[in-house]
Amino acid sequence: MSIPAAIVIAGIVIAGAVYFSQVGPKEMPVVVNDGANTVPSPRPASLDIRPITSEDHIRGPENAKITILEYSDLECPFCKIFHNSMEQIVKEYPNDVRWVFRHAPIPQLHPNAPAMANVAECAAVQGKFWEFTDVVFREPPSSGKIILADLPKYAQAAGIADVGALQSCIVANTFTEKVQADYDDGVKAGPELFGTPFNIVITRDGKKTQLGGGVPYAQVKAIIEPLL
Repeated sequence: MSIPAAIVIAGIVIAGAVYFSQVGPKEMPVVVNDGANTVPSPRPASLDIRPITSEDHIRGPENAKITILEYSDLECPFCKIFHNSMEQIVKEYPNDVRWVFRHAPIPQLHPNAPAMANVAECAAVQGKFWEFTDVVFREPPSSGKIILADLPKYAQAAGIADVGALQSCIVANTFTEKVQADYDDGVKAGPELFGTPFNIVITRDGKKTQLGGGVPYAQVKAIIEPLL
């Protein structure tokens, strides 16, 4: 039974990828002409985010000393580095660090990312959001690059029990608006979101600081230690 189910899920997700191809950047970096070369003009991040609520995906206590908010793309190799870093950080600082995950799929770079974000949200319906994202970022893909055909394997490894409900959620493209809202919030917070992950450190008193991209564990630790 698992083989036909996997085939069905893969087919559904591939169809969803086409539908979700509309998700992603709606604006591009400002371009200036210096008379010789045309180059992107970097804009400072506003770090203006919507409030973090129970609707977000959160690891760590609400009263943590530090919140690290990540805008991530499930097909992004640098996001994988940062995800692995954050897994270690929340284990080492279980009472002091809160990790918040928001979607920022960039189909121009990673065409499967929007559909994968939807599948992650469908997994969240069954209480398996973090398990699913952990598997996606941890397990090596069969082709050397994450592809939609791998998603049934990830869903099984994440412990998603109700395959039928997952299929229905994917078919309905249930979380198109939620994924887009996350992305739009990331663009508002930092126009340089065209490289993921885009991360923000927030202290308990509300002070926000941009935290690099695919930052390795040792560097994340060195950055947050003084704040603790």
